[in-house]
Amino acid sequence: MEIPVYIVDLDLPPLQRWAPLMKDKGPLLVDLVDDVKMLITSLVGERVFEIIFNSLSKVATTLPYPFYEELVGISAFSELPLSIVTLYNIFYEALTLCTSIIAQDPNGQLYHGRNLDTGVFLGWDKKNHTWKVAEKLKPLTVELDWKKNGSTLFRSVSFAGYVGVLTAVKQGCIITRDRDNSNILTLGSQKTGSGSWYLVETNYDHWKNPPFFDDRRTPANRCMIESGQKNASLSLIYNVLSTKPVLNKETVYTSVMDVRSGQLQGWIRQCPDPCWPW
Repeated sequence: MEIPVYIVDLDLPPLQRWAPLMKDKGPLLVDLVDDVKMLITSLVGERVFEIIFNSLSKVATTLPYPFYEELVGISAFSELPLSIVTLYNIFYEALTLCTSIIAQDPNGQLYHGRNLDTGVFLGWDKKNHTWKVAEKLKPLTVELDWKKNGSTLFRSVSFAGYVGVLTAVKQGCIITRDRDNSNILTLGSQKTGSGSWYLVETNYDHWKNPPFFDDRRTPANRCMIESGQKNASLSLIYNVLSTKPVLNKETVYTSVMDVRSGQLQGWIRQCPDPCWPW
């Protein structure tokens, strides 16, 4: 299923720029956060949740301009408390399992893609064999056209009500770093540890073996190797990201990007049974 497109007008005040999107998606956001509140409460208990809930409004005020103002606007247009909107903007970071691929064809053209996977352990629907939160995020998935002075700055794929950027394309580089060091991996380089025509990254350091219970890297690598560099394309990236268990019950959407043209396209995904839960 293709993802609907909305415009984010950066010329509007932060309090107002999310109004059109919230007009369409606000009720779905309310439905989702009700479920998230219930699931978190069941995990940590009502008392702990209340402590978290009461602190989130203060957390929002520490965010730099314009993020706090945008959260206040979303709160007003969705009629949700600011603390709940803040929770929605950070809970994604807690339980996510994603897969990203970048590939270079023989002519030097770069292609990138990623599956956004989230919702693990947040309510398993035994009847439909799905994660409840992942399913409720799918109708909230939107493609955003970020405009300034009437011109597009960039496009992204995100969730309605989320003020950050989850998936987008912009000129840059690939950096793997820890607190004290960084390792820049350049496609086509002859340096040790670099030089492959593609890279696959999941949720684990690429120099370590993935755990046996969540190995999406090995099947993705196998697909890329068997396809070969001559077939590097957006179609190849999409097909690899559609291969189980790279595609799984957590997968909310798939995005592919053409680095040279800046093309970005995304799809809301379903993983028919038999399918891995993550």
